[in-house]
Amino acid sequence: MQCRRKGKRGKSLLTQRGGSNASQVGKKSTKTSTPSHDVLRKKMPNRTTVTEFLLLGFSDVRELQILHFLVFLVIYLAALMGNLLIITVVVLDHHLHTPMYFFLMNLSILDIGSISVTVPKSMANSLMDIRSSKQC
Repeated sequence: MQCRRKGKRGKSLLTQRGGSNASQVGKKSTKTSTPSHDVLRKKMPNRTTVTEFLLLGFSDVRELQILHFLVFLVIYLAALMGNLLIITVVVLDHHLHTPMYFFLMNLSILDIGSISVTVPKSMANSLMDIRSSKQC
């Protein structure tokens, strides 16, 4: 009786369970119906390009768009002020020149960079009633 099982790297192996024809035990099957992953990758390269994305979920009501702008403006300014405060305190106080505060200051700089890219774009899109955003 022969059984099929998966061997190393997912290839099918034929094994023999108690019977004659011991030469087939552990040998690889010669049936390959699908090409390998590497061959497919070489034939079909990925050429997907996305130039814009849609911002869904914001209201069509103008008053709510202005409220959205104001809420995000307050959150943006609070985050900006908090991060600038952390950077200023770490730079000016020499007792805080330790590795922990150095990394905390770097996280604040990173946070300022990331929120200064996304939040103002979202606020501008909300005020101008733009639903799609071009990626640059």
